[in-house]
Amino acid sequence: ERMLKLFPQYGYRDLRHFQTLHSLAFTSLGMKKDNVMQSEHYEEIGKTIGVQVSVYKGGEEETGYIDSDSEYFNLINIARIKDVSTKDEYDTDLYSDDMDYNLVEIIEAELNNYKKSFALYDFTDMIEKFIGSELCPKFDVVFIDEAQDLSLMQWDMARSIWNKTEDSFIA
Repeated sequence: ERMLKLFPQYGYRDLRHFQTLHSLAFTSLGMKKDNVMQSEHYEEIGKTIGVQVSVYKGGEEETGYIDSDSEYFNLINIARIKDVSTKDEYDTDLYSDDMDYNLVEIIEAELNNYKKSFALYDFTDMIEKFIGSELCPKFDVVFIDEAQDLSLMQWDMARSIWNKTEDSFIA
């Protein structure tokens, strides 16, 4: 939508595949906004297990990522993005000393149960699901911008796209 505003001479059909990896996964998997984890879902999980969770909204459309003041939720998400266990991420010593690994395990289990019970996904789930699917559209050309910012999981997704693309360019 931002590109359509910047280049009004083009229509949606001209730029329908001009999107982020997350958006490509979202649309290719046929997701709807109702399928995406939202701030209130994380806050509800926090209330259920007695952990205060504030989710930052920043005025942007919900992304399916948690951006929270809870080190626990952030650790769990970062571990998934880095494709490491929560124990390995916890052991990096990047988190406060009063963090309890047993609580990490409880929150991770509750988060997974909640998403499964309500058929909800965050964008990390969507990328994982996209990589394991055969839903990638075929492209003549793919441009990957800001490649230095991609996580290992996003690189895996990019590779799955390249397998169905004639030419790829990385910036």
